[in-house]
Amino acid sequence: MKIMWGTAVITTTSSGDSTINFPTAFASGRQVVAINGDHANGASLTIAENISAGQSMSGFNLRVFNGTAIVPNATVRISWHALGN
Repeated sequence: MKIMWGTAVITTTSSGDSTINFPTAFASGRQVVAINGDHANGASLTIAENISAGQSMSGFNLRVFNGTAIVPNATVRISWHALGN
């Protein structure tokens, strides 16, 4: 079992998406929990792993929401941890 964690400041695309890379890749399956560390507008954000592009073992795709609205073109700190093999 491998456990990794980190924090990154990202800028979302016009669709509210971004990607975070792990320090080292997982060999096989993994699970990610991502949370908001801070946001300039002080909004309560929801971070969802966007698996429509598939699950990479070297990082994860995410989408940022404020309630049900996508947060486009925003700078957000994402804190995360991941478990896997």
